[in-house]
Amino acid sequence: MQLSNYDIDFLQYENNFYSNSDSLIEQYPYTKHNYHSVLKYIPLIKSKQFSTNEIAGLLLNNAVRKNSSGGYVLFSTTKKERLINNLIEFDKCNTLSLSELSNNISTLYNQNNL
Repeated sequence: MQLSNYDIDFLQYENNFYSNSDSLIEQYPYTKHNYHSVLKYIPLIKSKQFSTNEIAGLLLNNAVRKNSSGGYVLFSTTKKERLINNLIEFDKCNTLSLSELSNNISTLYNQNNL
């Protein structure tokens, strides 16, 4: 996809465990990127090492760190308790180095044959 003839200020797209959209940040480095549906496939992700809440924290933290464009990371839930748990786990992941976070994300991908 080449859009060099257009001045695009803002892109919003699905960025989650099963999407293949990470390269858009590199393709459009001067564009603000908003990720949505970051936690969409949480029910399908299996892990022996991490709880569902921990997986949510890892995925959210990873999305925020890799979105260096100044854009937003969007996720939603209908349950207040789940929202609070996701934010708590996100905050815990702030203590991880980038290398530790990447290793944990790689572990999730490997455990799910991706």
